[in-house]
Amino acid sequence: GSDDRPAVLLADGIAVAPLVSMIRAAAGARSPRELWLIWATGDVDPGHFRQELEAAAVALPQLRLLISGERMNVELVRRCLSASNYLFHLCGNQEWVDELTGDLVRWGVPARDIHSESSGPANVRPDPDSRSLPPLIVPGRRGLPRPECATTP
Repeated sequence: GSDDRPAVLLADGIAVAPLVSMIRAAAGARSPRELWLIWATGDVDPGHFRQELEAAAVALPQLRLLISGERMNVELVRRCLSASNYLFHLCGNQEWVDELTGDLVRWGVPARDIHSESSGPANVRPDPDSRSLPPLIVPGRRGLPRPECATTP
Protein backbone atom coordinates (compact mmCIF):
# COMPACT_ATOMS: atom_id res chain seq x y z
CA GLY A 1 0.00 0.00 0.00
CA SER A 2 0.94 3.63 -0.23
CA ASP A 3 2.61 5.45 2.63
CA ASP A 4 -0.06 7.31 4.60
CA ARG A 5 2.25 9.15 6.97
CA PRO A 6 1.70 12.88 7.31
CA ALA A 7 3.24 14.84 4.45
CA VAL A 8 4.78 18.28 4.20
CA LEU A 9 4.74 20.08 0.86
CA LEU A 10 7.37 22.80 0.60
CA ALA A 11 7.23 25.32 -2.23
CA ASP A 12 9.39 28.19 -3.38
CA GLY A 13 7.65 30.91 -5.42
CA ILE A 14 5.62 29.86 -8.45
CA ALA A 15 6.78 26.26 -7.97
CA VAL A 16 3.73 25.87 -5.72
CA ALA A 17 1.60 24.95 -8.77
CA PRO A 18 2.35 21.18 -8.77
CA LEU A 19 1.74 21.04 -5.02
CA VAL A 20 -1.63 22.78 -5.42
CA SER A 21 -2.50 19.98 -7.85
CA MET A 22 -1.56 17.40 -5.21
CA ILE A 23 -3.82 19.17 -2.69
CA ARG A 24 -6.67 19.23 -5.23
CA ALA A 25 -6.28 15.47 -5.68
CA ALA A 26 -6.27 14.90 -1.91
CA ALA A 27 -9.43 17.00 -1.54
CA GLY A 28 -11.12 15.16 -4.41
CA ALA A 29 -10.29 11.82 -2.81
CA ARG A 30 -11.26 13.10 0.66
CA SER A 31 -7.91 11.91 1.91
CA PRO A 32 -7.64 11.57 5.69
CA ARG A 33 -3.87 12.16 5.51
CA GLU A 34 -2.45 15.05 7.50
CA LEU A 35 -0.97 17.55 5.04
CA TRP A 36 1.09 20.68 5.45
CA LEU A 37 1.78 23.21 2.75
CA ILE A 38 4.53 25.65 3.61
CA TRP A 39 4.89 28.12 0.76
CA ALA A 40 7.51 30.86 0.61
CA THR A 41 5.93 33.09 -2.01
CA GLY A 42 8.97 35.21 -2.78
CA ASP A 43 8.06 37.74 -5.49
CA VAL A 44 4.94 35.78 -6.49
CA ASP A 45 1.53 37.28 -5.71
CA PRO A 46 -0.24 34.42 -3.90
CA GLY A 47 -3.64 35.73 -5.12
CA HIS A 48 -5.55 32.94 -6.89
CA PHE A 49 -3.55 30.09 -5.34
CA ARG A 50 -4.13 31.49 -1.86
CA GLN A 51 -7.90 31.57 -2.37
CA GLU A 52 -7.90 28.03 -3.73
CA LEU A 53 -5.72 26.77 -0.88
CA GLU A 54 -7.89 28.40 1.77
CA ALA A 55 -10.96 26.75 0.20
CA ALA A 56 -9.11 23.41 0.19
CA ALA A 57 -8.34 23.85 3.89
CA VAL A 58 -12.08 24.06 4.55
CA ALA A 59 -12.66 20.83 2.57
CA LEU A 60 -9.65 19.13 4.19
CA PRO A 61 -9.60 20.04 7.89
CA GLN A 62 -6.30 18.14 8.30
CA LEU A 63 -4.60 20.50 5.80
CA ARG A 64 -2.42 23.13 7.47
CA LEU A 65 -1.24 26.13 5.47
CA LEU A 66 1.59 28.56 6.00
CA ILE A 67 1.88 31.12 3.22
CA SER A 68 4.80 33.41 3.91
CA GLY A 69 6.77 36.13 2.19
CA GLU A 70 9.83 34.87 4.07
CA ARG A 71 12.63 32.98 2.38
CA MET A 72 12.07 29.22 2.72
CA ASN A 73 14.58 27.53 4.95
CA VAL A 74 14.67 24.75 7.50
CA GLU A 75 14.03 27.19 10.37
CA LEU A 76 10.69 28.18 8.84
CA VAL A 77 9.82 24.46 8.58
CA ARG A 78 10.92 23.77 12.16
CA ARG A 79 8.68 26.58 13.48
CA CYS A 80 5.69 24.65 12.10
CA LEU A 81 6.67 21.06 12.84
CA SER A 82 7.50 19.61 16.22
CA ALA A 83 9.35 16.64 14.71
CA SER A 84 11.05 15.60 11.47
CA ASN A 85 9.16 12.31 10.98
CA TYR A 86 7.12 13.40 7.97
CA LEU A 87 7.33 12.71 4.27
CA PHE A 88 8.59 15.83 2.52
CA HIS A 89 7.99 16.94 -1.05
CA LEU A 90 9.96 19.97 -2.25
CA CYS A 91 9.19 21.96 -5.36
CA GLY A 92 11.45 24.80 -6.50
CA ASN A 93 14.62 25.59 -8.39
CA GLN A 94 17.47 23.09 -8.25
CA GLU A 95 19.77 25.19 -6.04
CA TRP A 96 16.97 25.72 -3.49
CA VAL A 97 16.01 22.03 -3.55
CA ASP A 98 19.63 20.96 -2.98
CA GLU A 99 20.13 23.42 -0.12
CA LEU A 100 16.86 22.59 1.65
CA THR A 101 17.35 18.84 1.17
CA GLY A 102 20.75 19.07 2.87
CA ASP A 103 19.29 21.12 5.73
CA LEU A 104 16.41 18.66 6.22
CA VAL A 105 18.83 15.71 6.33
CA ARG A 106 20.97 17.57 8.91
CA TRP A 107 17.77 18.13 10.94
CA GLY A 108 17.26 14.36 10.99
CA VAL A 109 14.94 13.66 8.06
CA PRO A 110 16.01 10.44 6.32
CA ALA A 111 16.93 11.13 2.68
CA ARG A 112 14.44 8.43 1.61
CA ASP A 113 11.63 10.60 3.07
CA ILE A 114 12.49 13.63 0.91
CA HIS A 115 11.11 13.83 -2.64
CA SER A 116 11.49 16.77 -4.97
CA GLU A 117 10.70 18.35 -8.28
CA SER A 118 13.00 21.03 -9.48
CA SER A 119 13.55 23.28 -12.43
CA GLY A 120 16.43 25.28 -13.73
CA PRO A 121 19.67 24.83 -15.63
CA ALA A 122 20.72 21.71 -13.71
CA ASN A 123 17.72 19.88 -15.21
CA VAL A 124 18.17 20.88 -18.84
CA ARG A 125 18.50 17.76 -20.97
CA PRO A 126 19.57 18.52 -24.54
CA ASP A 127 17.79 16.49 -27.22
CA PRO A 128 20.44 15.30 -29.69
CA ASP A 129 17.79 15.19 -32.46
CA SER A 130 16.71 18.79 -31.92
CA ARG A 131 18.45 21.35 -34.11
CA SER A 132 16.12 24.34 -33.85
CA LEU A 133 14.38 24.11 -30.47
CA PRO A 134 16.04 24.76 -27.13
CA PRO A 135 16.00 21.91 -24.61
CA LEU A 136 13.06 21.65 -22.24
CA ILE A 137 13.40 21.99 -18.51
CA VAL A 138 12.26 18.65 -17.13
CA PRO A 139 11.28 18.17 -13.47
CA GLY A 140 13.72 15.90 -11.64
CA ARG A 141 13.04 13.55 -8.75
CA ARG A 142 15.31 12.94 -5.79
CA GLY A 143 15.40 10.35 -3.09
CA LEU A 144 12.82 12.14 0.11
CA PRO A 145 5.15 15.94 9.88
CA ARG A 146 3.20 17.34 12.34
CA PRO A 147 1.14 20.52 13.22
CA GLU A 148 1.52 23.45 15.59
CA CYS A 149 1.86 26.34 13.16
CA ALA A 150 -0.75 29.01 12.62
CA THR A 151 -2.43 29.37 9.26
CA THR A 152 -1.83 32.84 7.89
CA PRO A 153 -4.88 35.12 8.06
